[in-house]
Amino acid sequence: MWSVACCCLCACKCCQPTAGRAKCWALVLLFLSIPILIAGFMTGQASADLSDNLKCITSDVNTLLGPQAGTIVGQVASQTAGAQAVSVIDQDTLDAIDDVADNLENGTMAPGVILFVLFLVVSVTAIIAAMKQMQCCFVTSKCFVWLSILFGLFAIVFFAIVMIAGVAAGQDEVKTEWANNVGTACGLSSVASVTNALNTATLAAQQFPSPQTTAAVNFAQLQLDTYTNLCSCVRDTLSKIEPYAAPGFLGMLFTFICLIVVIGVCHTMGCCKKFDNAKAVVPSA
Repeated sequence: MWSVACCCLCACKCCQPTAGRAKCWALVLLFLSIPILIAGFMTGQASADLSDNLKCITSDVNTLLGPQAGTIVGQVASQTAGAQAVSVIDQDTLDAIDDVADNLENGTMAPGVILFVLFLVVSVTAIIAAMKQMQCCFVTSKCFVWLSILFGLFAIVFFAIVMIAGVAAGQDEVKTEWANNVGTACGLSSVASVTNALNTATLAAQQFPSPQTTAAVNFAQLQLDTYTNLCSCVRDTLSKIEPYAAPGFLGMLFTFICLIVVIGVCHTMGCCKKFDNAKAVVPSA
């Protein structure tokens, strides 16, 4: 594909190395790379929402599983109904999800921002070289051309994955599969067991009022509230992934276009040929 693009651009008169054409292609590249930056920030924003959602899940699961202050009629917190409902989740998995959530926003925003910066350097150095007849800027620009092409190919794959994830999250089949697997911890039987724990503790406190039974009610209520919030976050996870579709498509599309344009910029600067300052700075007709 890139060899075809190069051949077409080589044969195109508008890609012949002149100062005017170099500035023109560089400005086009600069303009078309802005949506990539926007896609990067959009992906980062979507990731921030997803990160909060993942943090909600890991925090609530750890709250249900971890030992808490006080005891409930001689039993520690990890033996309550809420803990039993989520005890199937591996702690290593929780730790991994927590680590991903910590770096998700910056990690997903980085490809769009880095690629924009690379295209910006290509454009600015090409424009400076064409205006000031500085050979070193042409060389710098062409070096960053190849860096931007290599990173651009990675960015296309990244944005494609992001787009596919967003589209898939909105599919009914995926939602059903999510509910049948990840959502099993929030099944009706688990909800009933956590609710029954509160009802039992409340009944005991009414029949045998004491600091111990009052503590049991308070803890059972905390378990139910935490469990309810956890299940809400679990149900919302796919809806937090769906917004990835738009920035994924935007980033993939404009990255592909910019990779074609950056080849045009390279050709107006002589590309891989020996640098010819006289030829490069002749005004276009």
